[in-house]
Amino acid sequence: MAITPPSDIVLDVARAADPERYRAAVERLQRLRATAEASNPQASGFGVALASSGPLPDVGARAQPRRQLDAYGRFEAFVLQSFMQSMLPQNASKVYGKGIAGEFWRSMLAEKMAEELARSGQVGIARQLEAASRNAQNVVEAAAAPAAPAAGERS
Repeated sequence: MAITPPSDIVLDVARAADPERYRAAVERLQRLRATAEASNPQASGFGVALASSGPLPDVGARAQPRRQLDAYGRFEAFVLQSFMQSMLPQNASKVYGKGIAGEFWRSMLAEKMAEELARSGQVGIARQLEAASRNAQNVVEAAAAPAAPAAGERS
């Protein structure tokens, strides 16, 4: 038995919509947008965006760039991933699926959650490791530096 899905579900829904209700909804949204922009000119472009009123505002240019993880951050994400994976429900086959695929999706979810948590910097494992590494490096450099002669000694 084969199924033949419709070619374009969105187009079919648009065709089935009542044209008068659609037009009334568009007019109401345009009025709401104009009212919002008039009351707050700085919010221009962030109101209701309609296909008929122009392109969507470019919010990507205003968003802060995502912090890249260095080696310490990647290690923190790796450690947090094991914590996350142990906290996620084991018997949730309706959420993740069954078998190997379910375990794979569960693992991917834990990985992404841990990565975002590490990226936020709220846990601080990476900061502590970096500080400890810097301290160790300072100790090594101090030990390797030639000792300066004392005040009363001759060279």
